[in-house]
Amino acid sequence: LLERTCAVPQSQNTLNVYMSVPAFNLVHGMLSSDQNLMRELTKPGNFKLIPVDYFETFQAGKLRVTALKANHKAFGPDEYGLNYLMYLPDGRHFLYATDTGWYPEETWAFLRGKHADTVVLEATYGGRLDRDPHPDDHLDLRSALLALERMEEIRFITKETPVYFTHINHKHDLMHADMQKTVDASDYNVTIAWDGLRIAVK
Repeated sequence: LLERTCAVPQSQNTLNVYMSVPAFNLVHGMLSSDQNLMRELTKPGNFKLIPVDYFETFQAGKLRVTALKANHKAFGPDEYGLNYLMYLPDGRHFLYATDTGWYPEETWAFLRGKHADTVVLEATYGGRLDRDPHPDDHLDLRSALLALERMEEIRFITKETPVYFTHINHKHDLMHADMQKTVDASDYNVTIAWDGLRIAVK
């Protein structure tokens, strides 16, 4: 955000940037020390910073979206990553969940009674087995599959729900084909994502 163009072509269309209230307070505090920068960033064609509460449902363009509290600590007090449950215009629900960690109980409780038709979920640390099965900050294949089990238990997904594991880093020793083989042995409909993958939300 501190770069004026920030890879966004200049236009009269403002880019809405949604963030948690703690993140907004942190960023706003940083920017408020430089009023010229604040005016430049928020003029038409640049950015509008929009705070959202954990579990708040808001309108983003044509989508209704609920901000879910993840278990990924950030920089400010009580600042955790946001995952997004999106309500598509045709009635389908899509969960986009990276920087997830093992959800806090309040998030699991919120998801109970809801459902997703498609899930994108992180499996950052791949085949690592030296991590807690319910880790903070990022998942791996084992904890991501355990998260799917929990989602099925609360009827948020079924075994047939299309799931895509993404956000995979280099700090493990499984190749893509090995990761796919691992999830193919599970009970779930998981695809290991790759750069350039496009999905149809079902």
